[in-house]
Amino acid sequence: MSYGVPGLYDRPEDVPVYGFGSYHRHSTFMGSLRNIFRKLFQSANTGEWLNVILLLVTLGIAVYSVQQAKWVSSQLPLILILLLSVLSTVLLTKLSFPSRIKIGIAVALLFLMLLWQAVRLANGLSIFQALSSNLNESTIHFAVFLLFVTWVSGVVSTWLVLQKHNAWLPAGIGVAFLLVNLSNLSPDYYIILPVYLGFALTMIGVTWFTKSRHDLKKHGGYFAKRTTTFIIISVLFISF
Repeated sequence: MSYGVPGLYDRPEDVPVYGFGSYHRHSTFMGSLRNIFRKLFQSANTGEWLNVILLLVTLGIAVYSVQQAKWVSSQLPLILILLLSVLSTVLLTKLSFPSRIKIGIAVALLFLMLLWQAVRLANGLSIFQALSSNLNESTIHFAVFLLFVTWVSGVVSTWLVLQKHNAWLPAGIGVAFLLVNLSNLSPDYYIILPVYLGFALTMIGVTWFTKSRHDLKKHGGYFAKRTTTFIIISVLFISF
């Protein structure tokens, strides 16, 4: 039996389905989303999410010290900016895009974040009028600089922890934040430094263990549960 023009479609499955192009694009999009979520769940199983949580807590302590120092008159949402930068970088690392596209998306997100905050800090003025004001620590210029440093620190640190399994540089970035800010805080805030160091050492130890387990798994080996428990307890004990 022929469908439509005789001899053109000899089987039912050969008949064109209208709207297939849009359906196919939708299926491709949904497939990409499923692939991203699958990679995120796999990351949870490999311990990467524990690294991300420790990174957020560690850098969050350093960023909190910046907020408490009140470098600018406006209250900056630095903790929120750090959270958005870390989560967006985690998602970008799971996308199956070329590196150039990922870098372009990261730069676009940074620009949108700075634009969003600049509009908020302009106090009713246009961005160009606000940026043309004289430079001092209470103006929009320094506030945008702090936001820029916070976002870039979150992106670079997350990329190093997830892609290079390197937590030393992220920990060093946090120390730099703290050493600059403690000179502008009262002695009541000095407790932040030992608390930060405890979490930073924990992050370094757990990241090292995650890398070791990943390398061992590639060669067909694995850590026994008793060994894993011993290593984690040792890292926590040494850190604190």
